[in-house]
Amino acid sequence: MKIKKSIVKKNMFGILVCSVIFFSVIYTSYTTPALNTISLNQISPLTLTIHEAICITCDQNFTDYSFPGAGTPGDPYRIENLKIDATAGIGIRINGTTVNFVIRNCYIEALSHAIVIKNTSENTVTIENNVCINSVHGIKVENSPKITVTNNNCSYNMGSAIHIEKSDYSKIENNVCSNNIEYGVYFRESSYITVYNNTLTSNSMISIYSHWSNDSDILNNTCMHSDNWFIYLRNSNYIVSKYNRLYNSTKWEGILVSDSANCLFSYNLIQECEGGIHMAMESENNVFHHNTLINNHFHLLGEDSHQATDWGDGNIWYDTTSNEGNHWDDHDNEGEYEILGEANSTDPYPLSEPTMEPFGEEEASFPFAFILPVLIIAALLLKKPKKLRILKS
Repeated sequence: MKIKKSIVKKNMFGILVCSVIFFSVIYTSYTTPALNTISLNQISPLTLTIHEAICITCDQNFTDYSFPGAGTPGDPYRIENLKIDATAGIGIRINGTTVNFVIRNCYIEALSHAIVIKNTSENTVTIENNVCINSVHGIKVENSPKITVTNNNCSYNMGSAIHIEKSDYSKIENNVCSNNIEYGVYFRESSYITVYNNTLTSNSMISIYSHWSNDSDILNNTCMHSDNWFIYLRNSNYIVSKYNRLYNSTKWEGILVSDSANCLFSYNLIQECEGGIHMAMESENNVFHHNTLINNHFHLLGEDSHQATDWGDGNIWYDTTSNEGNHWDDHDNEGEYEILGEANSTDPYPLSEPTMEPFGEEEASFPFAFILPVLIIAALLLKKPKKLRILKS
């Protein structure tokens, strides 16, 4: 019997649509800027051991739980490869320990916090390669100096992705913090903190927040798509912020400095924000140079407003050694660049070229290697088909 042409065409059309979708996905991955993202599926819950919530309040508890390791720097206790669904409280809670331990490769959802670390001895804790989602805080650390938090995915939490408090010399590196209701990385009353190479996207409040903290480094982070500030320093001094890429804050500035002094901002990219940099009152002796600011405007002040405001005292907008300032894409390459605000500041040496590569739109030219298979499939399928018959058995 004959196959109706409408059925053949419908099948052809379906194959064509599927092909277009497939290659569109490839094209999207090709044109989207590469970030140091960690997939939620990097740790598959199906490969992990299901475990009840963990509560450790002394060194002996590691042995009570039968976790492997000896608690030494070379052989720490290991809480690893577990799936914890703490619907009644905290996923992993460790308080008051002195031995070395590592929490790694765990997948944790909790009614309260995914991981809480308190009152541990310095340089004894490593938290790495975990997924902490759908909790209040992803990872919360208090009174635990020299802790390392690295390569975790802390996303879709109601509070902070990573919250560090009273824990000096801690390292927060290579983490993904996305779609959290409050903060991406929040450190408070903690000095000598390193926030390095994290990717923070679509966090509702502040991406990186330093509060009452000093002598810390915020380096090489990528912050994208937020309604609020990407970097906010409050009552924080001697902070170094370099090589950060900040893109698309829809309601507030890329960087806000409040009641903070002697901070350095250099080689940061701030693009497509509601204002680039805002120096609030009581912010003094901060230095800005070699930053790249592109299309950041305080729309309440008009589309033609400049990209920074200064209400502080003694802030400097250029490198006093090289006499080089910042790149402002709305500068006409003549004279100094005016900084709005009562400080009456200027950048006397604006740079004509960016110091950081801006975020670009999707590649202007569609890669032919991806479209060619779609064209070939379309040509074959739309070619007038010969009569098709199903052989009778």
